Amino acid sequence: MTPGLITETGLYRNAAPGLVDRLTQFSGGRSSAMGADTAVWLASDPQLAGMTDKFFEERLELACDFRGVQNEEKLWRICESLVNN
Repeated sequence: MTPGLITETGLYRNAAPGLVDRLTQFSGGRSSAMGADTAVWLASDPQLAGMTDKFFEERLELACDFRGVQNEEKLWRICESLVNN
């Protein structure tokens, strides 16, 4: 699952100038409470007990495009390009 982009945590305090702006162009920003909502829901809803191998954002199951070694490497390159620009 992804909590989304949570900028208020200070995680990005040492990020390259403009990185947070570039990231928020794609996904917007979310509060810590909004980011935690899906994780808390997944951990506490009895109907989801034992569920594995799924990807969630904002309580919605999404297809994960980055399964398998080749796709994981592709995701890593995308992340590196965002950080290193």
